[in-house]
Amino acid sequence: MAVGEDIKRLKQTQASLLNINLGGTAIGTMANASPEFVKKVTKKLAQATKYKLKTSADLVYSTQYIDSFTIVSSVLTILSTNLIKFLNDLRLMASGPRAGWGEISFAERQKGSTIMPGKVNPVMAEMLTQVAFQVLGNNQTILLAAQAGQLELNVMMPIVIKNILESLQFLDRGLSLFTKHGLKTLRVNRERCQQLLNDSLVGITHLSKVIGYDKAENILKKTIANNKSLMEMVVAEKIMSQKDFEKLLDD
Repeated sequence: MAVGEDIKRLKQTQASLLNINLGGTAIGTMANASPEFVKKVTKKLAQATKYKLKTSADLVYSTQYIDSFTIVSSVLTILSTNLIKFLNDLRLMASGPRAGWGEISFAERQKGSTIMPGKVNPVMAEMLTQVAFQVLGNNQTILLAAQAGQLELNVMMPIVIKNILESLQFLDRGLSLFTKHGLKTLRVNRERCQQLLNDSLVGITHLSKVIGYDKAENILKKTIANNKSLMEMVVAEKIMSQKDFEKLLDD
């Protein structure tokens, strides 16, 4: 879901990059640049790049403010923030195999530890997380550069372009490597997932809709006190059959 939203946001940024201030000269007034020059060069650039470039409707504004670049960087920042959250989830789910969740496992890419034989670290997820951190740092630099413009001119464009290109290159390479060596090598540990589900008490929420809050609370306390699964206690208390309880959880 998050990936789909990120893709949509990236596509929406394209329009902002197609409006260029070529020919605006120093402050956007087109001093010493003829309209014919602007028209011809913009057309040539569009042909060479295969992009539908066009002259900005307000050259003065486009020279003073670098909104198009801050928009791109902001979208990359959102994408990276979503990546960090997603990767943190995967790292938690892969923790273990016994002391953690152990719901999934990454393929081994390198020796995990010099003192713990057999340790497998989620190195690809850690790599891409660091890439995302760098993109967030690059965005901060771009924001500072955007603010540093004075009156009609912003001379901080070199650092803006350097950081945007770096963010794009890092994400392109990082995402490709993670997809190949991380995402595609993930394995679901079904037995562990089933074990965690059986031990979970989350089903009490669904049960309370059937037997009421107070009775459900009592069942939960008995389940914990007797060190049983919720399923076992529901059946033992003759509240419903195992089949009916499983159906309740599925619904």
